[in-house]
This record gives sequence, structure tokens and C-alpha cells, in this order.
Amino acid sequence: MRQRYCSESCRAGARKWLRWKAQQRYRRSVGGKQKRNGQNQRYRERVKARELPEPAAVVTENSVRAENAVVPSIREILVVSR
Repeated sequence: MRQRYCSESCRAGARKWLRWKAQQRYRRSVGGKQKRNGQNQRYRERVKARELPEPAAVVTENSVRAENAVVPSIREILVVSR
């Protein structure tokens, strides 16, 4: 005989727990472990593919100028502005 619950929220909670418990049982089985290992492997491959190497630095005339530019110190800026 089926268990009766006092309200709809009790029935919903029981259904949620039953699904969780069934999933736990399945994951303990050989087939469940194999499926989960496959999911983990596919996830690791996706993460590895997502990690793209940084593009090589492109040297342009403007970037060379910026590297050689002299940046005044804050003291020089304050003296000039007074």
C-alpha cells in the first residue's frame, strides 16, 4: 500500500527524496560509475579546450614607442603644475 502524506508539499518532498535516493543507488552501481567517469572525462576535455594559449605579442611601431616613452614622476608633475 502507498504511503499517504498530509499535504502536497509533503508529497513533493518525498518525491524529491526518492529521486535523490535512486540516483545515489545508481551511482554506486558499476554502470553508474562508468557513466559518471565518462561525464568527468568529457568535462575535463572541455575545460582543457577552453584554456587557449595567449596570442604571441605583436610588435608595432606604436608599441615600441610606448616602451621607450619616459613617464614623468608625480613629483615632476606637481612642480610643473605650480
